Amino acid sequence: NGQFRWSRMEQLVREGSKSRDFDASQLWLLAEWMVSPTAEGVRDPLVAELSRIVDAMAVGDARRRLAASLGSDASAAALLPEGAQEGVARQRGEMLAGVIAKRMGALRPRLEGSGPLGLPLPRDLQQAQEAIMAQVQNTAPRLYRLLTQPGAIDMVAKLGSQIGRRFAARSIKFVLGSQDLQSGASRP
Repeated sequence: NGQFRWSRMEQLVREGSKSRDFDASQLWLLAEWMVSPTAEGVRDPLVAELSRIVDAMAVGDARRRLAASLGSDASAAALLPEGAQEGVARQRGEMLAGVIAKRMGALRPRLEGSGPLGLPLPRDLQQAQEAIMAQVQNTAPRLYRLLTQPGAIDMVAKLGSQIGRRFAARSIKFVLGSQDLQSGASRP
């Protein structure tokens, strides 16, 4: 159906790792293939899934901060409504961030951006990308070489574009939602 299925990939890795022939270092071959020209058609669904994960983590963080600021979970949920699959995407993101942090040390991108409610703006994403690349270059040269391949650069550009579109859509919903809340509060 054109969608990247994390559950299928997780199941393959989990079940495959039970075999005594499993060699985790061979996952580098998969990563190298993902950024190769022959995997161009597979990257778009992966980027779409990654953008859902980043969006879910950022908006979940913004919703928590907004609820604390407003003193109301309901108002925060009305202003930043949770999408149907957002909880699943956020859990995957937290799991991935945990694995990355464990393997890479202190590498953990900041979720709070300079946009409304701390949502990341494109410049925040650019700064996070630069910080991650600097950290990766120092701690994981093989991963850094992989991330500098044209396919990886294309993925990062598409990811930034998709996150930017999601941010714009959420900003519009936020403005409309805040107007609805204000008009509802001013009614007798």
